[in-house]
Amino acid sequence: MAVLKGWRYAALIGGLFGAIAITVYPIIIDPMLNPDKYKRVQEVAKAQMKQYDPHERRTS
Repeated sequence: MAVLKGWRYAALIGGLFGAIAITVYPIIIDPMLNPDKYKRVQEVAKAQMKQYDPHERRTS
């Protein structure tokens, strides 16, 4: 097995860190920096949602 030293080790660690950062950005960081876009999406989703009420009497 090859031992990574110097710039190769730095490239490996940098690549792993970059891959994690690219994956995490749209999930965690973007909603924190730009909450308005996600608030609008949430309002539309809530308006279209009909929640189930377990106490509602059904007549069928």
